[in-house]
Amino acid sequence: MVAPARMMTSRTGAPRSSAGFTFVELILVLTIMAVITTTLWPQFRNGFSGVTVKHTQGLLVESLRYAQARAITTRRPVQWVLTEQPRLSVSLREQSADARDWQPIIGTFGRPQRIPRGVVVEVQDANGDARESPAITFYPAGHADDARMLVRGSDGTRVTITVDAATGQVSLKEKLGD
Repeated sequence: MVAPARMMTSRTGAPRSSAGFTFVELILVLTIMAVITTTLWPQFRNGFSGVTVKHTQGLLVESLRYAQARAITTRRPVQWVLTEQPRLSVSLREQSADARDWQPIIGTFGRPQRIPRGVVVEVQDANGDARESPAITFYPAGHADDARMLVRGSDGTRVTITVDAATGQVSLKEKLGD
């Protein structure tokens, strides 16, 4: 005959469940998780930098292509402008009807778009020299200022965005981190 199983009891005599974890087991698991997190954190951080560069690339290309399309459809020049005050951002403006000054574009695409922190954007001319004015003008006939942009992340991810002067076409060239 098999003896009935005894239920474990605490010091006070109340029945005790054996389904939980002890305090020591919880501390051990938390310590192991802390070591793994500390070891892998630099890889996660660099991975996020690559994602941020890809996001910035999309934002820049979208705004450049919109500027070109708007210049063609409104038959007025549109400027794509990179500003650094108060934080690095991209905005669009179009030439006024009397062609004397530039006015900000109102609406969803005209709203300044912020560049995420940790991403460096450099606007250059066709020769690779930094431009005095980080602005690219798109004209109603479809052509644009000849320019290129270098977008760099902290992990070494680099993207080059070029604007062809004759066609205004925006193209990408990506280089992964070192």
